[in-house]
Amino acid sequence: MGKKISAYISGSSASAVSLNDYLLIDQKVTTVPITRVISASGLIQGYLGNNNIGIGTSTPAQLLHLSATNPYIRIDDLGAGAGQGLIGYNGGALQLWGSGSAVSVYITEGGGVYTVEGSYSPTWTTSGSVQPNIGNGTLAGYYTKLGKRVDYKIDFTSGSTTTYGNGAWSFSAPVQAASTGGTSGTLYILDTSGTGINTGVGVINNSGTTVALYGGTSNMSNTNPFTWATGDTFKLNIRYWAAS
Repeated sequence: MGKKISAYISGSSASAVSLNDYLLIDQKVTTVPITRVISASGLIQGYLGNNNIGIGTSTPAQLLHLSATNPYIRIDDLGAGAGQGLIGYNGGALQLWGSGSAVSVYITEGGGVYTVEGSYSPTWTTSGSVQPNIGNGTLAGYYTKLGKRVDYKIDFTSGSTTTYGNGAWSFSAPVQAASTGGTSGTLYILDTSGTGINTGVGVINNSGTTVALYGGTSNMSNTNPFTWATGDTFKLNIRYWAAS
């Protein structure tokens, strides 16, 4: 016969949580229910088997085994940085959620790791003595990372208080390029009051941390490929390989 075990859980009513009244443990028994949680959606049963704990399965195959449609584990931080995160499995990938409502990282069954598109605030600098300022224009960056592959894009629109500095423009990259990871990407440039559509390239060097822009035959600047003014825009798309 197994031993009779009674338990009291502080802060929980007897109608909400119990230990199945009694937990009977015998060496001949390999799977016994250990906890029962009553909720509005029904009964969730936990099991102990072969020294493993199963939730949603009576045959747990690992130390902790969850079995459900799109199962998730929630982790709460009650400290100064209070928040919560989720670890789950959905759509053939392990998912890690931050404190927001969107997935932060995916790990696929093939072993690929990538972040969902996240916002990034590029730092705009020039090679000259006068540095630029976006003012009331917009400068937004976005990137995703799959393993060491980085897809990075920048959207830029000048405003009435934007200043452009002098010298060649460059914009910070979200992660450093590998020692052999430098490459170039496409650049769409629109002069809303003059020359119309222009094209160029963005270049990140090996081990680089910034993307340099080229319009026409030279570096993009306050006067190349045209003199920049309110409403002028560019869009950069570049893929490169990260150092880590």
